[in-house]
Amino acid sequence: MERLVFTDGMSDAEGNLMTAEMMGMPEGTPVSMDVTVTFAHADGKTTVTVSHIGHESAGTGWEQALDKLEKVLA
Repeated sequence: MERLVFTDGMSDAEGNLMTAEMMGMPEGTPVSMDVTVTFAHADGKTTVTVSHIGHESAGTGWEQALDKLEKVLA
């Protein structure tokens, strides 16, 4: 099993950290969020599990991104 752990945040085009409110998101959304991506290999397949702490709707974005990746790799 392999694992990536990183901090996610929103920024402008120059890389300056922005608050959620500046990005049009609900007030109180954290400026940074902890993300853990786990890759489990078995039977010639890889299962990817994403834990994105701090933003309730992050799961939808991850699902869309992984669906697109699956199509590109097919």
